[in-house]
Amino acid sequence: MRIARMWWMVLVVLPAAALFCPGRGNAQFIGARSAESLPAVADATLDHRAVENFIMIEGKVEKRLDPTALRIVLALLVEEPTAADCQTVSQNREAELLEALAVLKIDENAIVVDFISILPVYKWEVETREGKSVAVEKPAGFRMQSNVHVEAASEKQARAVLAAAFKLGVSDIIAFDYWSSDVDQTKKEARKEALQVAKEKAELLLGAMFDEPPRPLNVHESTRVVYPRSLYGSFENAYAEAIRVPYSSDRMPTIQAVRPKNTYYQGLLEDADVREGGLPLRAQISVVSTVRLYYATPVTIEHEDN
Repeated sequence: MRIARMWWMVLVVLPAAALFCPGRGNAQFIGARSAESLPAVADATLDHRAVENFIMIEGKVEKRLDPTALRIVLALLVEEPTAADCQTVSQNREAELLEALAVLKIDENAIVVDFISILPVYKWEVETREGKSVAVEKPAGFRMQSNVHVEAASEKQARAVLAAAFKLGVSDIIAFDYWSSDVDQTKKEARKEALQVAKEKAELLLGAMFDEPPRPLNVHESTRVVYPRSLYGSFENAYAEAIRVPYSSDRMPTIQAVRPKNTYYQGLLEDADVREGGLPLRAQISVVSTVRLYYATPVTIEHEDN
């Protein structure tokens, strides 16, 4: 019994001690986001029919652009007893905001006010009907929304726009959008580079495999533009109790604390032959061009179909 107890102690203590032993490797960093699982590796084996009919060589290039303009969409939200009051207050706030933007030297043509809606607002009132207390919705006024689109020339000017809006109590930011006047030219450059990469790969691979170059069959090209708004990721990373007490009339209601999502700029980590820009540190526009060259297979493989 004494020997068995000693072995039990060893089995318990050793794993615990291992948790506190410092590792010999360098420290690693991951941040607040959870560990991301690696993507599954696709099976590269081709069907024999595809092998016999064609060879495909792909070239992919990613180029990045710094934005030349930013659009900020601010929401002017007003709640008043009547629709007319909503319109008057909204127009006054709009005039104040436009005056503040003029101080920042933003051109009038770079500002557009977009009326969205004016809707009734209701509130609950407790009434007694047929001897019972009931909650009844009653009209309480109107809510009006107008969006102000502002084009800023730089991040610095965009921050100045936000500062001016915040001073006036305008804090509802609907969206940010980035634009570059060089997108079309960059698409042409990326397409040429992708074609060149595909040709170089074909020359290397096919030249090493075949005495005679395979006959070209076809070419396929696709170019896409990826804007920063789709390159932000969000996650929730909070430690919370797993036990939840079901609510019933004889139990105290529970209200959970707010667990805000963390959002950060992930950037585009494209699996390309040529990539520009290094680590994604700031919001940029990515242009990705893919060119596929198809060649006829110069040999026929004998096989038996099952």
